Amino acid sequence: MLLNTMRYFLILILYFNIVITTSDTCIQYSAKDSDEYWDAVSKCPACTSIKGCGYCMSSLQCLEGNDKGPTTGLPCSSWSFSNSTCPG
Repeated sequence: MLLNTMRYFLILILYFNIVITTSDTCIQYSAKDSDEYWDAVSKCPACTSIKGCGYCMSSLQCLEGNDKGPTTGLPCSSWSFSNSTCPG
């Protein structure tokens, strides 16, 4: 019983560490307030090259997500999940 409990907590720790790491990695490619529009848009290919990240063109944010859209619960009307869908 104790061994199963320890395995469960180890799995939770690993899962949350991966989720936090992905989220932190995605956010570094989000637009800053000081970014010009095209500078922000140019971050799309770098964002979408990271596994589990996509670029929301409507908010200029790099978010955790999949091919269907952000998995963060935030709405995005213009989602790019691969370099081929980034502008430019």
